[in-house]
Amino acid sequence: MRRNYDFESKIAKNADFTKEESLVSIIYDAIKLTILEEDVPLGERINEYGLAAQLPLSRTPIRIAVKKLTDEGLLKYIPSYGAVVDNFTIKKVDEIFKIRLSLEIIIYEELLNHADVDQLNEIKSICEKAIYYNNTNDLNLLLISFAMYNKKIQEVANLGVASAMLNDLDVYLKNFREMSYERRKRVSQAVDEHSNILDALVQKNRKLLHKNLKIHVRNAREQVIKTYMQ
Repeated sequence: MRRNYDFESKIAKNADFTKEESLVSIIYDAIKLTILEEDVPLGERINEYGLAAQLPLSRTPIRIAVKKLTDEGLLKYIPSYGAVVDNFTIKKVDEIFKIRLSLEIIIYEELLNHADVDQLNEIKSICEKAIYYNNTNDLNLLLISFAMYNKKIQEVANLGVASAMLNDLDVYLKNFREMSYERRKRVSQAVDEHSNILDALVQKNRKLLHKNLKIHVRNAREQVIKTYMQ
């Protein structure tokens, strides 16, 4: 008798067939969400036959979605066994943060060259709210402010491909970020880093901007490594 995998029902539950997207995209999103919610154990095999029975669908869109997640590194293919949930390695984390820094620099360079006074003031206003919420120990609103800040930065930069790539990288760091941001010291540090980055942006000081971005990404990486090593 086939083993009953509880996470398969969770993947099925996360599959939103009301979205106007292809079946592959819907299944891809559902598997990814379930993994990031830590409902699929590390090393667990994604059984395409089991998922097909749960959804129910043919194996074709499931197989394509699994292949895509394997190519992206969230799953790992083991010959004669199948795709399993992969673990993070320090090498993989390093690679992600190197790419992230490059993308951050591209986005902020665009702001440096094209953002007007009103746009910079909007970003500054969001940053000031983050500072306030940090001082009042309102973690929930602080995290919302961080999300608003990043969204506004990407909106003003208007670089769709770079923003999409940056958001894809953040998917892989989602769980680490949530754990690290719950640590009060890192939260305060991140607020200061955003403020310093913005100051350099307003001053149009490219050298200082790059320096502050590197500090921000380096500190984020170090926190992830600490979390990973625990």
